[in-house]
Amino acid sequence: MRYDLPCEIVQDLLPNYVEGLTGENTAESVRTHLEDCESCRAQWEAMKAPYQEPKAENGDGKLLQKIKKRLNRRVVAVSAAVALVLAAALWAATQAPLRPVPVEELRISAEVYDLKQQAQLAAAGNGESVVIRAGEGEEVEYTVTIPEYSVNFLCSDELMEQNQYVAVYRISSPYQLRRLKTEIREEGGRQILYLSEAKTALLFGKFSTGRYEEVSLSFGTLDEVVYQSPDGTQTVLWTPKTAQPGA
Repeated sequence: MRYDLPCEIVQDLLPNYVEGLTGENTAESVRTHLEDCESCRAQWEAMKAPYQEPKAENGDGKLLQKIKKRLNRRVVAVSAAVALVLAAALWAATQAPLRPVPVEELRISAEVYDLKQQAQLAAAGNGESVVIRAGEGEEVEYTVTIPEYSVNFLCSDELMEQNQYVAVYRISSPYQLRRLKTEIREEGGRQILYLSEAKTALLFGKFSTGRYEEVSLSFGTLDEVVYQSPDGTQTVLWTPKTAQPGA
């Protein structure tokens, strides 16, 4: 008697079918399904091809051959499962849906440095934390190092003349930020950094230890950092008055 089997059942039966371990009726049903189903037939061809070997000369040889086939297929199954887990982890890290991070889970620290003043202090050799020195080459360049924020960058002489200040700010959160928009606007003579759309992956929770951090800089002063929620609500996260040593 032949039964019409769904793809899921046929795919479960394929390892035994390839090894000749299914009953006659089951084998007939699988054969009929393979004739009509291109997807299952492709899996069947892939499973049987790598394991075709010369016929064994005796019964012991046949038994060993079947054991070897079954072990090899188990290795393939385990490898496929590991690959699936890794693919799922990669998807969770890069493609998983995002969810908003509450504004109260964001922390900001910032500091504004006077480039020219720090260049003079560095030349005087007084050991200030911001060191600006002339580089090699026809054009004068300055290497700016800010240890408190682990920042290093090159500043040309022209850029030094155009910008007296540089603002460095650190954004931290107990969540890994997958998205965060930043925009600096000048309003009434004040430089305001606007943050918005802070999001983390839907599957990610808080860090059990430590915090996610990212450091950025912009030339010019910085008078305020504001988070703008999707509903238009604005929350002031930082001003020079709120800044505290070691924040």
